[in-house]
Amino acid sequence: MKPILTRVCLVLLSLLSACSFRSCDDPVTTSKPMKNPAPDAIVKPGVAMTATHQRRVVYVLLDLSASYLDRHDPALLERIVRQTLSIVKSLGPADEFLFAFISDRFDPRNNVKRQESMPPVAAELLQPTSQPQEWIQRQKGLKFVWRQVVEKQQAMEQWFNQPITERSSVTDLYGALEYCAERLSREHDCEKHLVVFTDFEHDFKGVKSSDPPKLQLDFREARVSALFAPWEDHAIWKARRQAWDAWFRKQGASDFSMYDVRDSERQVVLKSSAVPKTLPSPFGQAVQK
Repeated sequence: MKPILTRVCLVLLSLLSACSFRSCDDPVTTSKPMKNPAPDAIVKPGVAMTATHQRRVVYVLLDLSASYLDRHDPALLERIVRQTLSIVKSLGPADEFLFAFISDRFDPRNNVKRQESMPPVAAELLQPTSQPQEWIQRQKGLKFVWRQVVEKQQAMEQWFNQPITERSSVTDLYGALEYCAERLSREHDCEKHLVVFTDFEHDFKGVKSSDPPKLQLDFREARVSALFAPWEDHAIWKARRQAWDAWFRKQGASDFSMYDVRDSERQVVLKSSAVPKTLPSPFGQAVQK
Protein backbone atom coordinates (compact mmCIF):
# COMPACT_ATOMS: atom_id res chain seq x y z
CA MET A 1 0.00 0.00 0.00
CA LYS A 2 2.79 2.42 0.85
CA PRO A 3 4.26 2.48 -2.68
CA ILE A 4 0.79 3.13 -4.12
CA LEU A 5 0.15 5.97 -1.66
CA THR A 6 3.55 7.42 -2.46
CA ARG A 7 2.79 7.44 -6.19
CA VAL A 8 -0.61 9.10 -5.61
CA CYS A 9 1.00 11.82 -3.50
CA LEU A 10 3.63 12.49 -6.10
CA VAL A 11 1.00 12.83 -8.86
CA LEU A 12 -1.07 15.22 -6.75
CA LEU A 13 2.00 17.32 -5.95
CA SER A 14 2.98 17.54 -9.64
CA LEU A 15 -0.55 18.64 -10.61
CA LEU A 16 -0.60 21.31 -7.91
CA SER A 17 2.82 22.52 -9.00
CA ALA A 18 1.72 22.78 -12.65
CA CYS A 19 -1.42 24.73 -11.73
CA SER A 20 0.60 27.10 -9.56
CA PHE A 21 3.12 27.67 -12.37
CA ARG A 22 0.40 28.36 -15.00
CA SER A 23 -1.52 30.80 -12.79
CA CYS A 24 1.56 32.96 -12.25
CA ASP A 25 3.21 33.03 -15.65
CA ASP A 26 0.79 31.94 -18.37
CA PRO A 27 -0.77 35.03 -20.05
CA VAL A 28 -3.82 32.95 -20.95
CA THR A 29 -4.85 32.62 -17.33
CA THR A 30 -3.54 35.95 -16.01
CA SER A 31 -6.10 38.25 -14.38
CA LYS A 32 -4.90 41.26 -16.47
CA PRO A 33 -6.55 41.46 -19.92
CA MET A 34 -4.25 41.54 -22.91
CA LYS A 35 -4.03 44.86 -24.80
CA ASN A 36 -5.20 44.78 -28.40
CA PRO A 37 -2.40 45.55 -30.90
CA ALA A 38 -2.57 48.91 -32.63
CA PRO A 39 -4.48 48.76 -35.93
CA ASP A 40 -1.36 49.84 -37.84
CA ALA A 41 0.53 46.88 -36.43
CA ILE A 42 -1.84 44.36 -37.97
CA VAL A 43 -0.52 43.26 -41.36
CA LYS A 44 -2.45 40.76 -43.42
CA PRO A 45 -0.34 38.05 -45.08
CA GLY A 46 0.91 39.17 -48.48
CA VAL A 47 -0.14 42.82 -47.98
CA ALA A 48 2.65 45.40 -47.68
CA MET A 49 2.31 48.52 -45.53
CA THR A 50 1.98 51.80 -47.41
CA ALA A 51 4.54 54.56 -46.77
CA THR A 52 3.41 58.04 -45.76
CA HIS A 53 3.60 60.59 -48.58
CA GLN A 54 4.54 64.05 -47.32
CA ARG A 55 2.75 67.12 -48.59
CA ARG A 56 4.92 69.68 -50.43
CA VAL A 57 4.55 73.48 -50.33
CA VAL A 58 6.30 75.32 -53.17
CA TYR A 59 6.61 79.11 -53.48
CA VAL A 60 8.11 80.64 -56.63
CA LEU A 61 9.23 84.28 -56.89
CA LEU A 62 10.00 86.00 -60.20
CA ASP A 63 11.96 89.27 -60.29
CA LEU A 64 10.33 91.60 -62.85
CA SER A 65 13.14 94.12 -62.94
CA ALA A 66 14.35 94.90 -66.45
CA SER A 67 17.92 94.73 -65.16
CA TYR A 68 17.34 91.04 -64.48
CA LEU A 69 14.98 89.86 -67.23
CA ASP A 70 16.17 91.87 -70.22
CA ARG A 71 19.82 92.74 -69.73
CA HIS A 72 21.55 89.38 -69.68
CA ASP A 73 19.76 86.84 -71.84
CA PRO A 74 16.93 87.46 -74.36
CA ALA A 75 15.62 83.92 -73.78
CA LEU A 76 15.85 84.10 -69.98
CA LEU A 77 12.12 84.45 -69.35
CA GLU A 78 11.39 81.52 -71.64
CA ARG A 79 13.83 79.37 -69.69
CA ILE A 80 12.32 80.48 -66.38
CA VAL A 81 8.81 79.59 -67.53
CA ARG A 82 10.01 76.19 -68.72
CA GLN A 83 11.57 75.47 -65.33
CA THR A 84 8.42 76.66 -63.52
CA LEU A 85 6.27 74.38 -65.67
CA SER A 86 8.45 71.41 -64.73
CA ILE A 87 7.69 72.22 -61.08
CA VAL A 88 3.96 72.43 -61.83
CA LYS A 89 4.02 69.05 -63.60
CA SER A 90 5.70 67.47 -60.56
CA LEU A 91 2.94 68.49 -58.14
CA GLY A 92 0.69 65.80 -56.71
CA PRO A 93 -2.21 65.32 -54.29
CA ALA A 94 -2.18 67.67 -51.25
CA ASP A 95 0.71 69.77 -52.66
CA GLU A 96 0.43 73.58 -52.63
CA PHE A 97 1.86 76.02 -55.14
CA LEU A 98 2.25 79.81 -55.17
CA PHE A 99 3.72 82.04 -57.86
CA ALA A 100 4.39 85.74 -57.23
CA PHE A 101 6.12 88.70 -58.84
CA ILE A 102 8.87 90.74 -57.21
CA SER A 103 8.20 94.33 -58.26
CA ASP A 104 6.85 97.38 -56.40
CA ARG A 105 6.03 97.28 -52.69
CA PHE A 106 5.09 93.66 -52.16
CA ASP A 107 1.35 93.35 -51.75
CA PRO A 108 -0.11 89.82 -52.04
CA ARG A 109 -3.29 91.24 -53.58
CA ASN A 110 -1.25 92.46 -56.54
CA ASN A 111 1.91 90.39 -56.55
CA VAL A 112 0.59 86.86 -55.99
CA LYS A 113 -0.52 85.73 -59.45
CA ARG A 114 -1.24 82.02 -59.08
CA GLN A 115 -1.87 79.77 -56.13
CA GLU A 116 -3.29 76.28 -56.15
CA SER A 117 -4.02 73.68 -53.48
CA MET A 118 -4.09 70.20 -54.90
CA PRO A 119 -6.85 67.92 -53.60
CA PRO A 120 -5.73 65.59 -50.80
CA VAL A 121 -5.97 61.83 -51.08
CA ALA A 122 -7.61 59.92 -48.23
CA ALA A 123 -5.19 57.60 -46.43
CA GLU A 124 -7.44 54.58 -46.88
CA LEU A 125 -7.29 54.93 -50.67
CA LEU A 126 -3.56 54.21 -50.54
CA GLN A 127 -3.86 51.06 -48.43
CA PRO A 128 -3.24 47.87 -50.46
CA THR A 129 -5.98 45.25 -50.29
CA SER A 130 -6.40 41.63 -51.34
CA GLN A 131 -10.15 42.08 -51.88
CA PRO A 132 -10.94 42.73 -55.58
CA GLN A 133 -14.11 44.77 -54.98
CA GLU A 134 -12.40 46.89 -52.35
CA TRP A 135 -9.45 47.43 -54.71
CA ILE A 136 -11.79 48.61 -57.50
CA GLN A 137 -13.41 51.22 -55.24
CA ARG A 138 -10.08 52.50 -53.91
CA GLN A 139 -8.60 52.66 -57.40
CA LYS A 140 -11.61 54.68 -58.61
CA GLY A 141 -11.16 57.14 -55.74
CA LEU A 142 -7.42 57.49 -56.37
CA LYS A 143 -7.99 57.98 -60.10
CA PHE A 144 -10.56 60.72 -59.38
CA VAL A 145 -8.09 62.63 -57.17
CA TRP A 146 -5.36 62.43 -59.80
CA ARG A 147 -7.78 63.61 -62.48
CA GLN A 148 -8.42 66.74 -60.40
CA VAL A 149 -4.68 67.27 -59.99
CA VAL A 150 -4.11 67.04 -63.75
CA GLU A 151 -6.95 69.49 -64.46
CA LYS A 152 -5.35 72.05 -62.13
CA GLN A 153 -1.94 71.47 -63.68
CA GLN A 154 -3.36 72.04 -67.16
CA ALA A 155 -5.02 75.29 -66.05
CA MET A 156 -1.71 76.54 -64.66
CA GLU A 157 0.14 75.51 -67.81
CA GLN A 158 -2.27 77.55 -69.91
CA TRP A 159 -1.66 80.58 -67.70
CA PHE A 160 2.13 80.24 -67.87
CA ASN A 161 2.02 79.89 -71.63
CA GLN A 162 0.68 83.44 -71.84
CA PRO A 163 3.50 86.01 -72.32
CA ILE A 164 4.68 87.84 -69.21
CA THR A 165 5.20 91.41 -70.38
CA GLU A 166 5.22 93.24 -67.06
CA ARG A 167 8.42 94.94 -65.91
CA SER A 168 9.27 96.99 -62.86
CA SER A 169 11.71 99.81 -62.23
CA VAL A 170 11.88 98.96 -58.51
CA THR A 171 12.44 95.66 -56.74
CA ASP A 172 11.01 94.96 -53.28
CA LEU A 173 12.97 91.74 -52.81
CA TYR A 174 13.00 92.01 -49.02
CA GLY A 175 9.23 92.45 -48.89
CA ALA A 176 8.69 89.36 -51.06
CA LEU A 177 10.96 87.27 -48.83
CA GLU A 178 9.21 88.54 -45.71
CA TYR A 179 5.83 87.52 -47.10
CA CYS A 180 7.02 84.02 -48.07
CA ALA A 181 8.70 83.48 -44.70
CA GLU A 182 5.55 84.48 -42.84
CA ARG A 183 3.40 82.08 -44.86
CA LEU A 184 5.88 79.21 -44.74
CA SER A 185 6.20 79.56 -40.97
CA ARG A 186 2.51 78.63 -40.70
CA GLU A 187 3.03 75.40 -42.66
CA HIS A 188 3.68 72.26 -40.63
CA ASP A 189 4.30 68.59 -41.36
CA CYS A 190 5.27 69.30 -44.96
CA GLU A 191 8.24 69.66 -47.29
CA LYS A 192 8.93 73.37 -47.92
CA HIS A 193 10.47 74.84 -51.09
CA LEU A 194 11.26 78.43 -52.04
CA VAL A 195 12.40 79.03 -55.63
CA VAL A 196 13.70 82.49 -56.53
CA PHE A 197 14.42 83.83 -60.02
CA THR A 198 16.34 87.05 -59.35
CA ASP A 199 19.66 88.86 -59.50
CA PHE A 200 19.37 89.54 -55.74
CA GLU A 201 19.27 93.30 -56.25
CA HIS A 202 16.88 94.92 -53.77
CA ASP A 203 15.92 98.42 -54.91
CA PHE A 204 13.05 99.94 -52.96
CA LYS A 205 12.40 103.16 -51.00
CA GLY A 206 15.91 104.48 -51.44
CA VAL A 207 17.58 101.24 -50.33
CA LYS A 208 19.60 99.58 -53.07
CA SER A 209 21.62 96.55 -52.05
CA SER A 210 22.64 93.07 -53.14
CA ASP A 211 23.20 92.03 -49.53
CA PRO A 212 20.68 90.03 -47.50
CA PRO A 213 18.24 92.05 -45.37
CA LYS A 214 18.83 92.79 -41.71
CA LEU A 215 15.45 91.21 -40.98
CA GLN A 216 15.19 87.99 -39.00
CA LEU A 217 12.78 85.79 -40.95
CA ASP A 218 11.50 82.28 -40.38
CA PHE A 219 12.59 79.91 -43.14
CA ARG A 220 12.84 76.86 -40.91
CA GLU A 221 13.25 73.59 -42.83
CA ALA A 222 12.82 75.31 -46.21
CA ARG A 223 14.91 74.33 -49.21
CA VAL A 224 15.82 77.50 -51.09
CA SER A 225 16.88 77.48 -54.75
CA ALA A 226 18.08 80.60 -56.60
CA LEU A 227 17.96 79.80 -60.32
CA PHE A 228 19.21 81.61 -63.44
CA ALA A 229 21.47 83.94 -61.48
CA PRO A 230 23.40 86.25 -63.89
CA TRP A 231 26.86 84.90 -63.07
CA GLU A 232 28.79 87.67 -64.86
CA ASP A 233 31.71 88.10 -62.49
CA HIS A 234 32.71 84.90 -60.75
CA ALA A 235 34.31 86.59 -57.74
CA ILE A 236 31.29 88.85 -57.15
CA TRP A 237 28.76 86.06 -57.47
CA LYS A 238 30.77 83.66 -55.35
CA ALA A 239 30.76 86.22 -52.54
CA ARG A 240 27.05 86.90 -53.10
CA ARG A 241 26.21 83.23 -52.94
CA GLN A 242 28.18 82.81 -49.71
CA ALA A 243 26.43 85.83 -48.13
CA TRP A 244 22.93 84.65 -49.03
CA ASP A 245 23.72 81.06 -48.10
CA ALA A 246 24.85 82.16 -44.63
CA TRP A 247 21.77 84.38 -44.24
CA PHE A 248 19.21 81.76 -45.28
CA ARG A 249 20.78 79.13 -43.04
CA LYS A 250 20.72 81.61 -40.17
CA GLN A 251 16.98 81.93 -40.78
CA GLY A 252 16.62 78.15 -40.42
CA ALA A 253 16.66 77.04 -44.07
CA SER A 254 17.78 73.45 -44.48
CA ASP A 255 19.52 74.15 -47.79
CA PHE A 256 20.45 77.01 -50.14
CA SER A 257 21.60 76.60 -53.74
CA MET A 258 22.41 79.20 -56.40
CA TYR A 259 22.90 78.32 -60.08
CA ASP A 260 23.76 80.16 -63.27
CA VAL A 261 21.75 79.85 -66.48
CA ARG A 262 23.42 76.68 -67.77
CA ASP A 263 23.24 74.78 -64.48
CA SER A 264 19.70 75.99 -63.73
CA GLU A 265 18.26 74.22 -66.75
CA ARG A 266 19.62 70.90 -65.47
CA GLN A 267 18.20 71.21 -61.95
CA VAL A 268 15.27 69.12 -60.76
CA VAL A 269 13.84 71.44 -58.14
CA LEU A 270 10.85 69.28 -57.30
CA LYS A 271 10.69 65.53 -57.84
CA SER A 272 7.53 63.98 -59.17
CA SER A 273 4.94 63.26 -56.51
CA ALA A 274 5.46 59.99 -54.68
CA VAL A 275 1.71 59.41 -54.38
CA PRO A 276 0.97 56.39 -56.62
CA LYS A 277 -1.58 56.54 -59.42
CA THR A 278 -2.25 52.79 -59.33
CA LEU A 279 -2.54 50.43 -56.36
CA PRO A 280 -0.96 46.97 -56.34
CA SER A 281 -3.48 44.67 -58.03
CA PRO A 282 -4.99 41.70 -56.14
CA PHE A 283 -6.06 40.06 -59.40
CA GLY A 284 -2.69 38.69 -60.43
CA GLN A 285 -0.58 39.56 -63.43
CA ALA A 286 -2.68 37.66 -65.99
CA VAL A 287 -5.94 39.37 -64.99
CA GLN A 288 -4.25 42.77 -64.56
CA LYS A 289 -3.15 42.75 -68.20
